[in-house]
Amino acid sequence: MSLPPTIHPDPVLTEASPEAEVKERLAAGDRASVWELVVQAYGAEIYGFVVAVLDDGFEAEDIYAGVCNRVAADLPSFAWTCALRTWAYGIARKELAARGRAAPGRVGGSRTLHELPDPTSTVSFRPIESRARMTVLRRRLPREDRVLLVLRIARSFDWPDIAKIAIGWDANALDLAREARRLRARMAELRSVLARAAEELVTR
Repeated sequence: MSLPPTIHPDPVLTEASPEAEVKERLAAGDRASVWELVVQAYGAEIYGFVVAVLDDGFEAEDIYAGVCNRVAADLPSFAWTCALRTWAYGIARKELAARGRAAPGRVGGSRTLHELPDPTSTVSFRPIESRARMTVLRRRLPREDRVLLVLRIARSFDWPDIAKIAIGWDANALDLAREARRLRARMAELRSVLARAAEELVTR
């Protein structure tokens, strides 16, 4: 399966939502090509999302192929309880989580924020600019934290949609509201940690 052309890690979204056409094709029983419409509309940005979380192009291509396969398999049963884009990102997050559990020793395993090693103890930062240092620090975050940062900051999802991506678009309203609050609190913690790290880098 080939990747969409002109892939970029942080694409600018310009295409209109394909939801109406997807619904029309599914209603007409056209299941053979409708998933390609979703991939054409959202493939580049989802691939960029996976790359941004993993910082590993080879693994990203493997996971992205899995996302495409799941889109093709699951789209006919999609209940439209959220936006199509949110649903597609939910599939991507599930693929990322599944691979993270399968390979806990890889970057972005199951470590908590408090278990992260001090980057200054393992990396020589002197020849590296502060922005690059922050990139190294972000790479040391657990995978789920990097997912959260990309969804909120780089992709501008609102909290209800991030909650749906995190726990499932078919979750009940109470669970979604609880998850949204938890994720907002986690984001505040991450911002605080990264801000303190940035201050420390400036003073070094």
